[in-house]
Amino acid sequence: MHTKLYRVSPSVITDLVGVVRANIAISNSPVVVHSVGMDDDGNYMVQVVGYGPNANYARLLCENAERNFALLLPARNKDSKHIASPGERLEFTGNLYHVGAYIHPNYGTQFIHRIETDDGNEITWNTSRIHPLGRYKVSCRVKEHLVYSKVNQTAVTHCKFETEE
Repeated sequence: MHTKLYRVSPSVITDLVGVVRANIAISNSPVVVHSVGMDDDGNYMVQVVGYGPNANYARLLCENAERNFALLLPARNKDSKHIASPGERLEFTGNLYHVGAYIHPNYGTQFIHRIETDDGNEITWNTSRIHPLGRYKVSCRVKEHLVYSKVNQTAVTHCKFETEE
């Protein structure tokens, strides 16, 4: 069992509660998030106990929150443009700045990765795998063009991530 303590903000606690609720809904692997106190700044000290994809996602949320503690989620670029045509291969460099989760009725736990390219365009990738936040060189195939909350997004599939050096 994993017993590391993480320092996380109240907004991350909201995400963790979502993971635990989703896990209860599909109950394929146990996840327990223990809050073991608060620091003087109102941040929680939590511990994730469990195994399987949902426990790993809960740990990833904590690790990303801890690593990027001073950073806020960047404002979404309303000037984002669709890139390439569906079916085309695409290569770009960008920042993976958000990973969210949801339960798909046919595929189980899925993770939405949001990437901002160096040109300011938003890329989304849905998969059952998790990648840590960071800067990457990405190779993928364009799946479709979407508009979400008035922001143009390019949905991609078959992604390969390389850490930019």
